[in-house]
Amino acid sequence: MLDRRRAFGKWIFASTAFALLLASMGCEAAPTTFPVSGTVKHKGGKAWSGGTITFQLESDPKVNPTGPIQKDGSFTLTTHYNSGNSTSTKPGAPAGQYTVTVEPDYGPELPTVIKGNTVSQKFAVKEEENSFTVEVDK
Repeated sequence: MLDRRRAFGKWIFASTAFALLLASMGCEAAPTTFPVSGTVKHKGGKAWSGGTITFQLESDPKVNPTGPIQKDGSFTLTTHYNSGNSTSTKPGAPAGQYTVTVEPDYGPELPTVIKGNTVSQKFAVKEEENSFTVEVDK
């Protein structure tokens, strides 16, 4: 009788562990993010109007906080991450070193194969409020 109880207990433990493993697959914990905003400008100082700015974390290229660029060139970043069976967002970006790409608003008539402008300067998001001026060379 005691062996049956032990076997049943082991089966319950293994089943529970397996269920927890399945439930956690595909889930990412919400990343710790910090506020990131700023302004995008053309070389020479004129504000960039419209489009999207994308930061790519150098230590994990899958982390790509993005934000729309407003008419006055201002932007605020949002990080997208997997949350179960859906994608969730969180304001800001995780701390780290980033490369930056700025994509103009091409409109619906142009193909999506056109690449954005990679900015030569790198940006470090710190564990605090961050504000950047991003200057696009082209």
